[in-house]
Amino acid sequence: MRFSIPILSPRSFHLSLRTRLSIGVVATVLATTFATATVALFLVQSHLRSSITNDEFVRVSAIGDAIDQKFVSRRTLLSTFAKSLESQDLDDTAKLQTFLGRHSSLNEAFDKVSLLDRSGNLVASLDGDKQNGRLNVSDRPHFIDTVRLRSGVISQPIRNRLNGQPEVIMTEPIFDKRGEVVYVMAGAINLQERNFLGGLPDIRFGQTGHLFILNTDGIIISHPQKSRILLPSSAEGGRNIPTERALAGFEGTTEGTNRAGVNGLYAFKRIAQTNWIVGAIYPTSEAFAVIDSLERTAWAGALLLAILFGGLSLVVLRHYLAPLTRLQDHIRRVEDAASYIPASPSFARDEIGALAHAFDGLMRDRQAAQDSLRASEKHFREVLTHAADAFISVDRHGAITEWNRQAEVTFGWKRAEAIGRSMVDLIQPADYRQIDNPGVVSFAGTGLGAVVNARMEATVRHRDGREIPVEMSVATVDMGDHHLADTFLRDITVRKQIERDLEKGARRLRTVTDSMPALISHLDTDFRYTYANANYGAWFSIARENMVGRTVAEVFGDTVFKEIKAQMSRAMAGEDVTFERASTNPGSPGHMLYHYIPDRDADGNVVGIYGMVLDRTEQHNARIRVEASEKQLRAVTDNLPVLITYIADDERVRFMNATFHEWVGVDLEQALGKPLSEVLGPTLYGQRRDQLQRALAGERVEFEVESLAAGTRRSMNTIYTPDIRPDGSVAGVFTLSMDVTRLKMIEQELERLARHDSLTGLPNRRQFIEQLELAVARCKRTRRPMAIIYMDIDHFKAINDDRGHATGDTVLQTIAARLMQNVRETDTAARLSGDEFVVIIEELNAAEEASAVAAKLGAALRVPISVGNGDLAVTCSMGVAYYVGEDATADEVLARADSALYLAKAAGRDTYRYVNA
Repeated sequence: MRFSIPILSPRSFHLSLRTRLSIGVVATVLATTFATATVALFLVQSHLRSSITNDEFVRVSAIGDAIDQKFVSRRTLLSTFAKSLESQDLDDTAKLQTFLGRHSSLNEAFDKVSLLDRSGNLVASLDGDKQNGRLNVSDRPHFIDTVRLRSGVISQPIRNRLNGQPEVIMTEPIFDKRGEVVYVMAGAINLQERNFLGGLPDIRFGQTGHLFILNTDGIIISHPQKSRILLPSSAEGGRNIPTERALAGFEGTTEGTNRAGVNGLYAFKRIAQTNWIVGAIYPTSEAFAVIDSLERTAWAGALLLAILFGGLSLVVLRHYLAPLTRLQDHIRRVEDAASYIPASPSFARDEIGALAHAFDGLMRDRQAAQDSLRASEKHFREVLTHAADAFISVDRHGAITEWNRQAEVTFGWKRAEAIGRSMVDLIQPADYRQIDNPGVVSFAGTGLGAVVNARMEATVRHRDGREIPVEMSVATVDMGDHHLADTFLRDITVRKQIERDLEKGARRLRTVTDSMPALISHLDTDFRYTYANANYGAWFSIARENMVGRTVAEVFGDTVFKEIKAQMSRAMAGEDVTFERASTNPGSPGHMLYHYIPDRDADGNVVGIYGMVLDRTEQHNARIRVEASEKQLRAVTDNLPVLITYIADDERVRFMNATFHEWVGVDLEQALGKPLSEVLGPTLYGQRRDQLQRALAGERVEFEVESLAAGTRRSMNTIYTPDIRPDGSVAGVFTLSMDVTRLKMIEQELERLARHDSLTGLPNRRQFIEQLELAVARCKRTRRPMAIIYMDIDHFKAINDDRGHATGDTVLQTIAARLMQNVRETDTAARLSGDEFVVIIEELNAAEEASAVAAKLGAALRVPISVGNGDLAVTCSMGVAYYVGEDATADEVLARADSALYLAKAAGRDTYRYVNA
């Protein structure tokens, strides 16, 4: 008999086990790495995009506020000067020309200042009397509105009739003693000059982004391309959706594509004093360049990390699986060998070595079983010769060649009478056809037939003619050129009667046991089957008729019998036994659960055992998969740079990844099963208690918290996700905590940069306005006086033009440093824009204190500044506004200081002028 071990050859599968495991490991590493990178990149990109967008809008808003403030200060100056004209001789235009000419300081605020009579004729000009009487503007809307409304206006952008320059006109009416408008004071601001907008056209957002101004009618007021000024924004054709939204009332930031096809980040801010809109475009390719670079770097790093760890895992896995391949090759080599050569000495002492050792034992057992089988066959031949069953042997022609003693008893024919006669003619009843002579002859000649090596029942004839039920089995003996047929016949007359009596009950029992999804059997004390249900045929392709009466070893072989004999012996000793076992029988379930129960007689003696075997292959494989999955999941979560936990509904910790030990210092083995409050301590638990309660109530919760653990302070972004049962109740909470400390630091730095001037380090306009509003409010509340000192650097444009912008930056930084050195810590010094600085002084006792501070600052600022090519003398003009808490806004207080500044400039610069706010 040939014993074959099934081998998994390469032809059986497209991919080997080693290849599939390698692919699985690499795929897991790749998936984990890229999932982590995706989450981290999403969070970083969201924070950076928000910061960049807010920064652009803050800058545009600050510029808009600065322009608005300039309109307020110039309107105040023009109104003040217009009121001073009302005290002059309004009928003498020559005197008005002379009076106007003495105030050349107005050129600091306006490009041209004109005096128009009620008919719109030019009667006086700061540029001289060359155009007096030659220019009439009675048709201009700003002139008409000033006379009609009896108040100053700011015109729409227009072109100057004399030089064609784009400009905006600010007007103020001049009244005579009767209250009639007799003149209109007009100040022109040239939109292409820098004295009003300063360096606004040069402001850049990135490398190619720029600032622009248009009014609500879509007319461009300021633009880097000066040829577009006073033209409609749609003059170049196409559509610009962001600009159209701004014209419709939108204020804030948005993305869109301009008419040139450049996609950009737009920001819009309306100016309160006019119908102007300050806008900026920041190309997204530049604005988000840092994000794109970060994303490329992160993905490259993730890919490199995945390749490194995936490759390392692949090499290690293939190295450790190589012995398995060698074992498979060894099995193929020894399958056809005459004697078995052990394989285990060539294998290491590991799991695969243990498998090789087990294979060696199996093969040795096989060889021993074959030797035992040959001895058993000889023994059985002797037993069958003297068996209690009738034994008949026939030759190739169906003639009887052997007739034992029990055959004489069973059939009534003596041996001498039976030898040589046809078995069919001698014992077959005339009305039965279970046995036919041609079939017996064919069977004896070929060794083939339906009854070969099988038990069957038949009816035979006694010598006296009565019919006898027998159990018959036929075996063949190969004689070389033919076969002998050996037939065993047992008289089962008594048994058939008993069977008929038991058939009714047995039929019911068989129906029940055959319907159960299990193997059900009964064995006697010799471990011989006395009953087996139909599932033995389904699982092992063994008919239960061929099992009953045979031992376990006969049915399943000595190897199987030896594996389960100890458990069956325990049951034979009176113990209920349950165990699991992997099956080696081809075609049977891979894993089975055995139950053996003793069968006791009326005296309590064990007369056999009942056996029930359940298929547990799926459950076993599922358990293996779950264990492998849990091990893999633990390996993944332990290597993620995040805190991962599972908290049951009783707030006890059921899972923690290894990062907890690294970040929080928690002993993972001791933490499992304990309440979260005990694991984290009162401080860390108190920071999360309310959010945890919300999550246990079924709500998904996301929050940020700053914690100190294991000596490190971290800002953590935490997500609590409830584990919902099918009935809607909460089984527990999954938690995921990521360290966002670095992101928070970036946000804080961006916030600081948005509120401070990058060149001087002083608070910028945005922060100054906030501080001024708070100071004015405190002054009104406490009635303690305060003052505003508004200053700019004399002839700073000349410094930039003659010495260069680097020198100009040095001057600005030095002025800022001296301001900080000469004011109190409670005072506020800020840079508004360009060369303009302002100081807030609070809690004064008298106006003289503000003047003293201005004088002190003037002296400090006059000290020459050391630059690259020598010392540079720099002076500043200052306007001081003293405020004692009366009803006035912060903008009005600042406007008074700005007006005082212009008075200081008109007085010759390098001085200060004082006004009451």
